[in-house]
Amino acid sequence: MFETKRKVLIVDDEREMQLWLKSLFEQSGYECVTAEDGAMAVSAAMREEPDLMILDLGLPAGSGVFVLETLRKHPMERMSKMPIIVFSGDKWYDKNEAFAAGATAYFTKPASNEELLAAAEKALALPH
Repeated sequence: MFETKRKVLIVDDEREMQLWLKSLFEQSGYECVTAEDGAMAVSAAMREEPDLMILDLGLPAGSGVFVLETLRKHPMERMSKMPIIVFSGDKWYDKNEAFAAGATAYFTKPASNEELLAAAEKALALPH
């Protein structure tokens, strides 16, 4: 039986971080797409319909909080219920603000490969 890969949208404005996360998730059997700012993240989410998003908060053209709020208000359930893991090194954002905006989980950079992959599996297993 053919099994479809789970799709992850990785949103980070730092190219090195994008490449590291993409490599980590692809090596673990996920299909990955990337975006580098808030506006691109929302557009890519609509176009690609990912199963999961890994989201930085400190982004140009719309912060991660903007992305969370936009997707959580979207009329399409696939967008409004998609698991979104915040992965941010930005000290300006409050963890509680991210959860209030709709984050599924929150990690501060750096985090281990195992922590991120376990959080992704847990988030994908949640009813949504």
